[in-house]
Amino acid sequence: MEFKEILRRRRSVRKFSPQPLPDAVVDRLVDEALTAPSARNTRSTRLLIVDDPALLARMSDMRDYGSAFLKNAPLAVVVLGETASCDLWRENAAIVATTLQLACVDEGLASCWVHIHGRPRRKDAPDGERAADYLRTFLPIPDNCEPLCALAVGYSDFTPADLPPFDKSEKIVRVRRTASVPRIRTHRPERFGMRRPSHPGKIRAAFPTDRAHPASARKPPRRGDPESRGAACKTYPRIVQSRKTSVERRTSDDEEAAPRIRVKTAAKNPGALLAETGNYRKRSSPPSSETVRRTSRPI
Repeated sequence: MEFKEILRRRRSVRKFSPQPLPDAVVDRLVDEALTAPSARNTRSTRLLIVDDPALLARMSDMRDYGSAFLKNAPLAVVVLGETASCDLWRENAAIVATTLQLACVDEGLASCWVHIHGRPRRKDAPDGERAADYLRTFLPIPDNCEPLCALAVGYSDFTPADLPPFDKSEKIVRVRRTASVPRIRTHRPERFGMRRPSHPGKIRAAFPTDRAHPASARKPPRRGDPESRGAACKTYPRIVQSRKTSVERRTSDDEEAAPRIRVKTAAKNPGALLAETGNYRKRSSPPSSETVRRTSRPI
């Protein structure tokens, strides 16, 4: 049977036929019910199967409301929980009981839930004897277990009426994902004077030096041009944190005649490009704008 059909046909039925259940059917129900999930896989649920008519009649008297039909059921399953195994034994037992009811539908059986845990025997005496204590007087319930509920199971020719319609929208709350602009990945935008996006779905490429330097100054400089290097240092900053530095390089032949190549950065621009001493290759002649180039990659 399809799972959707099982969900649609599962109903609480309190009228059963006297036809007994075969042992093979009961074994399949138990095996399928015990495959239900449990918290941290503690498997804290136990099942107590009762098919003795005399015991079923006594079980029907555990409460003066909602349990009288147990005496006409061919079988009852008491769902127990080991209290010491898990603090969520009630939830584990409830999942097993629900799975057992769905397995009953697949086998063509009817079932009904009778709650035990926390219920008094008499409705007009809520502080009196509990239904669980009454069952312990004649059922072999272990001391480390507490009963959660009892399921009446059996064949039935009764067809319950359809469920009344209700507005499902009142029971459902949806939290939808808000649509956003896909994020555009860039190559470390802060290295090129761009601010990081303030929102993951938006990219704003803004140059903080737009007003200080015209658009023409942002063009890539020619290699080896000292004046262009100064403009490049202000327009295309690298991530080298230092307050102030200078690069001086003289040739070994004539230190007085050779021109100095000096690149200074202002203290107010901490993101400017800084070069370390020794980044220029040694030459036998004074360096020119065509021969000066960087031999070590900046940090």
